[in-house]
Amino acid sequence: MSSMSLTGRTGVIVCALLVSSSVWAQEWKEFVISNRVQSEYSPSVSGRTVVWEVTSSYGDRDVFGADISDPNNPEVFAVSAGGGDERYPVVSGGRVVWQNKQYGAHDWDIMGMDLWRSGQPELTFTVTYDYDRFPVISGPNVVWEHWPEAGGDSEVGWATIGGNGIVSHNTFLATPGNDLDPMVSGNRVIWKQESSQSNRVSLVGADISDRDNVQPFDVNLQVGMLQLARLSGDWVVAIDRDENGTLWAENLADSLDPLRVADSTGKQIARPAVAGHIVVWEDNRNGDWDIYGFDLRTQTEFPICTHDGDQEKPYIDTDPNETSYVVVWQDRRGDNADIYGAIMQGNAGPPEPACTSPPPWDINGDCQIDFLDFAILADHWLERIE
Repeated sequence: MSSMSLTGRTGVIVCALLVSSSVWAQEWKEFVISNRVQSEYSPSVSGRTVVWEVTSSYGDRDVFGADISDPNNPEVFAVSAGGGDERYPVVSGGRVVWQNKQYGAHDWDIMGMDLWRSGQPELTFTVTYDYDRFPVISGPNVVWEHWPEAGGDSEVGWATIGGNGIVSHNTFLATPGNDLDPMVSGNRVIWKQESSQSNRVSLVGADISDRDNVQPFDVNLQVGMLQLARLSGDWVVAIDRDENGTLWAENLADSLDPLRVADSTGKQIARPAVAGHIVVWEDNRNGDWDIYGFDLRTQTEFPICTHDGDQEKPYIDTDPNETSYVVVWQDRRGDNADIYGAIMQGNAGPPEPACTSPPPWDINGDCQIDFLDFAILADHWLERIE
C-alpha cells in the first residue's frame, strides 16, 4: 500500500458557543485537524496528539495522527499505513494501539506504536488465530476484547508495556458469560458482562494495580447492549438502554447516587465520553448529530459544536490540572467525514458556592434539607471523634 499525501487544507474556525453557566462562558475554539479527499473516522486524543482512521486508496483503513500543539497548523503524520486493515486507534501519552488484519488473514490482532521511540518497530500484542479487537490504552496498560478461535465465551485481554518497550501479557480478565467492550483508565478496567443465562448486560470492573492480585469492584450503572461505557479517573459514564435511554455518570470514589447527565426526551443521545469533570456525547436535538457537554461539578449542560451536518464519535481529554480540555470528533459537514477538534483553554476553577447561609441540618451546604443530608449523617452515625 502506498502512503497518501498529507498536504491538505487545515485552519481554525471559531465556533462561538457561549454557554449559560458562568463557569463555561468562554469560546470553544473549533479547528480542522484533517480534511482529506479520503474519509476519516473514529478519532482519539491524548494531550496534543490525535489519532484516527483514514480510508486508503486501496479501500482499507490506515492509522494517521496529528500534533495539534498549534491548532492553526496541525502536523499530520502516518502512524501505520502498511498492508492490511488498521482500525479503531486509541492514543495515551505517546503510545497508540489499534486492531489489525493483514491481507489474507481471517482474524484481527492488536498492534501498537510508541511515538516517543522514533525508528522503533510496531508493538505486537497478539498474533494468534483468535479474534482480538477494540483495544484501549491508558499509560502502560492495554486491554481488548478476546474471542478464542476454538469457540467459547469472550474475555478481556490485558498486556502491560514496560519502560523498555517490551510487551508483557497478563492473565485474562474474565467472568461467566461474554466479557465485552473493555475500557481502561490508569489501573482500573471496566467492561460489559453478558450473562450466559439471559440477555442481561451489566457493567463490572477490576483494579489491576497488582497484576498478581486483581481486585474486582462494583459498577452500579446499567448499560445498553449496543452502548459503550466510558471510564476516566473516578468517573464512569453509560447510556442505560440501546435506544431512547438516559446518560448517567457514576463516581467510583463515591457511588452513593449516580448522576443523571442527559435523557433522550425529544432527541437521541449516543457515544458518551468523559475526562476530568466534563462529559461529552452525540445529540440530535437539532435534526442532525451535534456534540454537547456537561459539567459534572456544576451540573450544567452546554453545546460544543452544532454545525450543519453530523458531528459524531466525540473523544475528550484534559491535563492533570484540568487547565485545558480538548474534544475531537468525526465531522460530516462536507462530502466526506473529516476530523475536527475544539479546545477550551484556562481552568474554569471550582464553582462558587450557591448557598451562603445554609439552614440548620443542611449538612452538604446546598440550602436544602433532603435525602443527601440524611445519607451523609447516616454514613457517620454514632461515629466517635476523639
